[in-house]
This record gives sequence, structure tokens and C-alpha cells, in this order.
Amino acid sequence: MIQIFADTTCVKMNIHFPADWLLLRDATRTLIKAIILIRKQGLKHLIRKPEYFMREMNKLCIEKTHARKKKNAKKKRKIILRRMKKLMRTIESHAITYHRELESHWEETNWTEAEVQFTLGKIDNVLTQLPQEGPRAHCWRTQGSEQREDS
Repeated sequence: MIQIFADTTCVKMNIHFPADWLLLRDATRTLIKAIILIRKQGLKHLIRKPEYFMREMNKLCIEKTHARKKKNAKKKRKIILRRMKKLMRTIESHAITYHRELESHWEETNWTEAEVQFTLGKIDNVLTQLPQEGPRAHCWRTQGSEQREDS
């Protein structure tokens, strides 16, 4: 006789609708955490402390949140988004560098091959999504204007 016990209660989750700036923030967190893990294994490259990038992105997120209550909010939020994208490009280049370092020198770490592949996969997953984030923020305008010109 097989007995199955299941919890069927529903839990209300705090799920945010992913806006471009939230995706940039989440990507920053994931990449910086991976860089910190790699650096702890002794593979270091000449960059600022990874925590600096996390702090800067958090500052921009807070600034973006508070900008909506000010005069010319739309313009200010767009400027902040551009600064976030610029910071993200820097973080992306550092993540690519650390990805290459780990890939070529993973034997020097205390990690198993599975742990290395997991960390590389995490970085790859975020990096493959980044090119999609940039244009998406403004693509609705260009698509809409092209459609209006065609019709």
C-alpha cells in the first residue's frame, strides 16, 4: 500500500513583473556573486572589488525608484537606465573575463569539475540573456514608428 502526503495550500508570493531595470539588477547580482566565488578560489583579475559594482547598481535602482516622484520623471528615469546599462556592460566584460579564467585555470581551484561547470553555466545563462535586455527597453518605439510609416 502506497501512501502519498501532499500539501495543497496556496501561498501568495511576492513576484515582481520583470522590467528591464529589474532584469539588469538581477543579472548584476548573479554575475557579481559568481565573480566573488571565483575570486575566493584564488583566480583573480585586476578589477575593482566586486562589491563595488553591486553597490553602484543598488544605488541606481534606488535612484530610479525615487525619480518617478520628481519633475521630469520620465526623462530622469531614462537617464538612470542608460547609466545602469553602462554599468552592466562593465560587469558583463568582467564576467566574461572571469568565465575565461575559470575555464582555462579551473584545475588550480579546489572545485570539482561539476562545480566549475555549474558556475560557468550560471554565468553563461545570464550572459546569453543580456543582449536581449538592452534593445527591448526602447524597441517598442521603433517598432511602432516603423509600423505607422508602413501603413
